[in-house]
Amino acid sequence: MKFTSLARLIPLSLMFAVALGACGGSEAPPAESPTPPVSSAPPPKEEPKPVEAKPEEPKYDVDFVEAKESPRIDKAPRVTIDVPGFNQFLPASLVKATRVRYKVQDWNQAPEGSYLQFVLDGKPARQVKDPTEKVMLTDIAGTEEMPEGEHIIAAFVVRPNHESIKSERGIAVRRFYVGKRIDGGWDSNKDPLIVVGSPHGQYSGDVLVDWYVLNATISGSEYSVRTVLKGPGIKEEGIQRVITDWKPWIVLSAHEDGEYSVKMELLDPNGDPVPYGTVDRTFSVKR
Repeated sequence: MKFTSLARLIPLSLMFAVALGACGGSEAPPAESPTPPVSSAPPPKEEPKPVEAKPEEPKYDVDFVEAKESPRIDKAPRVTIDVPGFNQFLPASLVKATRVRYKVQDWNQAPEGSYLQFVLDGKPARQVKDPTEKVMLTDIAGTEEMPEGEHIIAAFVVRPNHESIKSERGIAVRRFYVGKRIDGGWDSNKDPLIVVGSPHGQYSGDVLVDWYVLNATISGSEYSVRTVLKGPGIKEEGIQRVITDWKPWIVLSAHEDGEYSVKMELLDPNGDPVPYGTVDRTFSVKR
């Protein structure tokens, strides 16, 4: 048998590559690129990004703070109103001639400088420093004619600092009618009622918020009073507090002068406003 030579089976191109590798032949490596010169000029500064202006936070120069209650009086003054009487009807023609007949027992137990505050239909109307002073209904109602229908008058004794003297017999409230009797109004025997004494008028310092509540008990589980204060330096929706104890409160006005408003609502145990339980007041601060 004849064998074919191995050399005859290897392709010529492969033999040439092997021979070239054996001779150590190769191409020269490429020359390195020259390093670019370092520039001495500083890099360009980036323009600062504009800072978005944040909206100015509202000032809180006003807030509710629980006031220190004045000492209780053992025998607090007792106030009664005889005219207008309970559910009394007054013809419109007799309003100007009607005298408010009232009594204050134990007036001498009140601190010196105290006064009797009348409130008519939720508005503070008259301060009386002498309990024997003659007071006409028009002195309280003003010069304008009283509208027909239901009216509620209240009177209570107030200390010189505008804090009411709080006791079960310290306030007198009467509902009466002028010109027209309307059914379905306030029932003095059962319907809750809030009577706000202050604030009102102009103040140069702290403002006292003080009130009386009838036919309701103020506590954390029963009735409460929601107050909303609006005015200079206060966020648009106002400052709100829900008060659950019958004490005077102070509105602290730190800097801002101007007109303020306070809305007070008597809330039932479910947190809903009651009829005859909302009072809106305005007052001003000027230092």
